[in-house]
Amino acid sequence: MFYLAIWIFLGALPWFLPQRFCPESTASPKRTAPIDPAVILDLANAGLAAGSSIPRVLSALATACREPRLAQVSRALIFGVAWEAAWSLLRQNNQSPEWARYLSQALEPAWKDGVSPEALLKGAGVRVRAGKDQRARQAAQKLSVRLVVPLGICQLPAFILLGIVPVILAGLEEL
Repeated sequence: MFYLAIWIFLGALPWFLPQRFCPESTASPKRTAPIDPAVILDLANAGLAAGSSIPRVLSALATACREPRLAQVSRALIFGVAWEAAWSLLRQNNQSPEWARYLSQALEPAWKDGVSPEALLKGAGVRVRAGKDQRARQAAQKLSVRLVVPLGICQLPAFILLGIVPVILAGLEEL
């Protein structure tokens, strides 16, 4: 009974230890994978469909994507900066995130002309997904070509040794 109490105590001990003793807290912060541009376009579409303004949606996306430069774009639009000048704030070293171009192109007619952005965002999402699907198919085709040689090198000798050589040896025994 005493040993059972000790095992229960030792088993429950990690839940009561301070956080600094956990190995996760000493590890470096984990980097998150970049968010798929199609998901960002869908989130923007959902926010706009719910009735939010474009700057408010951009601010919410900045929080969701952990992209503070997108929040700067949102504030610049609120203060009346021109569309191109506001989106240039997102560039860093003359490069912007992959999704920024799609989002900017889909929202620009809505901002300048008052066009409904729903169809533009959905179309951009479809184009992003189609491009991603096409790249995946091309990568799969390249992989299948690259696998032919190693499989041939491994399978052909095994086929010869296990399939053809016994037939030849059986044929030689009959002579």
